Amino acid sequence: MLQMKAVRRQVSDIWRYREQRLASIDIDREREPERILRTFALQTHRVEPAGAIYLWPQGAEPQEVT
Repeated sequence: MLQMKAVRRQVSDIWRYREQRLASIDIDREREPERILRTFALQTHRVEPAGAIYLWPQGAEPQEVT
C-alpha cells in the first residue's frame, strides 16, 4: 500500500513537470536562438600571429625538412 502511494506521487510529479515544461517551451523557442547566437558571436575583428617556436632535444642538430 505504501509503495502504491509513492508510485502515485511520482506519476503526479512527472505530470506536473510535463505541464510546466510544455508551458515553457514557447518561451524557450523565442529566447534560446538569440542566446545561442550571442554565445558564438564574433568577439574580435582581426587575428594577429603571435609567433612560432620550434623545439628539439638538447644537443641534437636541427635537420632540414624535405
